[in-house]
Amino acid sequence: MRFSQSQGRSMHPFTVDLRSPVAVWAVRLAITATLVALPLTRLSAQAADSATARPKALGAIVISATRTEQEIRSLPTHVVVVGRPAIALSAAATVPDLLRKIPGFTTRDYQSGLVSRPSQSMVSFRGLGGSSAGRALVLLDGVPAGDPFSGWLDWGRIPLPMLESAEVIRGGGSMIWGSRSLGGVVNLRTISPRQDELHLMLESGSLGTMRAAGSGSIRRGNLSATLGADGWRTDGFVVLRQAGPADERESTENRALTGKVTWDPSPSLQVWSAGGTFDGGQPPIGSDDVQRFDEGRGGVRWLTPYGVFTLAGFANRRYAFFQSWSYNTDRSSRTPQRTTGTPAHSAGASLQWTRTAFGRHELTAGADLSLASGSVAERSVFVDGATTRERKVGGAQELSGIFLQDAADLGNGWRMVASVRSDRVRNQDGRRVVRTLNPPSVGSDSTFAELATNRFTYSFGLRWQQSDWLGWRSSVYEAFRAPSMYEMYHPRFSSRGTVTEANSALQPERLRGGEVGADLTLASGLIARVTAFTNRVASPIMDVTIGTAGAQAEVIAPCGLMPARQTCGQRQNVAALRSNGIETELDWVPNTTWDVNAGYAFSPTRVRAPGQPADGMQAIRSARHTITAGLMYSPRWATVGIDARRIGPRFDDDLNTVKLDGFTLIALRVNRPLGRGMTGYIKVENLLDEEFEIARTRAGLADLGAPRWITAGVRAAW
Repeated sequence: MRFSQSQGRSMHPFTVDLRSPVAVWAVRLAITATLVALPLTRLSAQAADSATARPKALGAIVISATRTEQEIRSLPTHVVVVGRPAIALSAAATVPDLLRKIPGFTTRDYQSGLVSRPSQSMVSFRGLGGSSAGRALVLLDGVPAGDPFSGWLDWGRIPLPMLESAEVIRGGGSMIWGSRSLGGVVNLRTISPRQDELHLMLESGSLGTMRAAGSGSIRRGNLSATLGADGWRTDGFVVLRQAGPADERESTENRALTGKVTWDPSPSLQVWSAGGTFDGGQPPIGSDDVQRFDEGRGGVRWLTPYGVFTLAGFANRRYAFFQSWSYNTDRSSRTPQRTTGTPAHSAGASLQWTRTAFGRHELTAGADLSLASGSVAERSVFVDGATTRERKVGGAQELSGIFLQDAADLGNGWRMVASVRSDRVRNQDGRRVVRTLNPPSVGSDSTFAELATNRFTYSFGLRWQQSDWLGWRSSVYEAFRAPSMYEMYHPRFSSRGTVTEANSALQPERLRGGEVGADLTLASGLIARVTAFTNRVASPIMDVTIGTAGAQAEVIAPCGLMPARQTCGQRQNVAALRSNGIETELDWVPNTTWDVNAGYAFSPTRVRAPGQPADGMQAIRSARHTITAGLMYSPRWATVGIDARRIGPRFDDDLNTVKLDGFTLIALRVNRPLGRGMTGYIKVENLLDEEFEIARTRAGLADLGAPRWITAGVRAAW
């Protein structure tokens, strides 16, 4: 397949060009006129109701932990739910921004989802991130949401107005979902409307930010439908601290359209179908950075005398294209280095049966299957502006599993959840072809051996609700993760001076762990949760440093010729990762006016690699300490919120020679009810304009996170 820049130029019919002067001024005038013209003294009953109706953690219903509907207060694992009222009050622009207040939740670069690339925004928990692929599974309506090739997720394709709730479970207690869920699960549930409603949002701000988003829902008898769209762009900022004249702003543009239809032909049968399309990248899309994703999903839920049967399926395809550059010493000029195209697609299905037995046992059994394939076509060695060499690597991966679960009420406040699962992973059709393009000739053509692995995992948990205000929980578990095709086939090249080679012989990771915790609920509006955990990941996949070139270029296997002072690495299995830590959460709502929350996560993850330089080192990009705090003040005339996040020091390499300092980010938001279902707001991210590093090379080149970011907007709900 031939990859070129023109492949990313398609436009969707619904798209509005946010770069046009007309669109820019239309959005700005709409926001200004609404804020000025509407009487600011009118109160919004809807906003007040939202403030008092914030769902409290332990009463929420979730499916992420057991694949069936359960109350958090009945589960032996630690689950957090962010509901729709909290989403409506939040100033978050993306799902990761919404979830950052949860202790232990991190992404690879720890910064705003608006400017984070898919490869840097992978979710991780408890210090188990930092590898080339995430160790947490993200679900959308119960089906995998990520790219089938890499596991990455373009967060911009999930409009927040379409989100009903976000469920987060940390640790291997989520093993019931199979591979990819080794470190936890985030389950995003979209709206199932009960009435006609419309939500709109217009936003503008610094860094050239423009955004328009919304969703509309209708319900007619047993049929409901929801359509959501989101389009935004930013001029971005220069991310490199040592930037030169050739460095450009890292601007971004996203366009997403998604929809969902639900039909309830009878009280015992529900059919639903959903899908979406997404374009993203550096504007103008189709130049040197393209992200495209199209997906469809659906399912049937059937209540019978023999139990509840649930069938779900999905199919998706993703295409990414980007061009990288090499810079001279003072970064005053750049030349094309390589172009990379990565098409991938996958399809899958799951079947689940649930039934109550013996009055106290909820039995669940099921099976799931997913098939994915993808490739990487990399072109390099530019001569007169054209590439002369191509390397294409790809393969296919099959994941299948069966599981059985028992959620039992044991009486006297005791509840048990036990699960077993058997998985099979097969990698096949792996092939690498290197060819010269001009004149055409094949330099090498090799195939990779087929790999197949069978894994058995389990979890067992107990919860004791000692009283209405105190509950105890504990669980032990095993989980596993198969290496992604990205880790096996896709080398990573950085213009900052690092090459990380792929490894087609990678083996699955396996986690063993346990946790104990307590939930305290007081009549004064105080909820406190504490969890202590121990995790050990056997055969974790790491980016291992092979060597760094000196003052002169030199050949370093398996990367080949490395320029001066550039580093060669490779993804390899090492002996283990070990993390023993603690997570605490506190939420205090003394009345309808105040809400105070705080959280702390201690995750001292260490590498175990006897005989290797990385032995005993802190895991890559794993912060030992993260602290979150928030304060919300909600009088009748406004809602004012302040959130703070402290990220401790971490290292950007396996040898702990490249240290990234800790940083503190503060965000401020003010929501003002405008009447008629409208709310105006102002939000400021990185209030103190702190300069913080999100990546750095051994050569000293540092990437910076987003500076102070001010936006204002209007939200409307009818």
